[in-house]
Amino acid sequence: MKTYRTRFQIEFCYRDCKQFTGLIDCQARHKRQLDFAFNASFASLNAAKVFMKDNGMDNSMAKVKSLMFNANYTKVM
Repeated sequence: MKTYRTRFQIEFCYRDCKQFTGLIDCQARHKRQLDFAFNASFASLNAAKVFMKDNGMDNSMAKVKSLMFNANYTKVM
């Protein structure tokens, strides 16, 4: 049971990176550039999870992404 729980946590992490932090948007072909893109994607996911925990939010990456987008949009306008 513990192994499956860990496995699904890893799968959810990859799913969130693919959907919300641009894991599959990188068009680089070199290993170093791909490593940087993957690390940046997972780092932004971890930062979002820390933000959710600090602000008492539920674990919804869509809400965090829309909140950050709206905050940036109002700052630009």
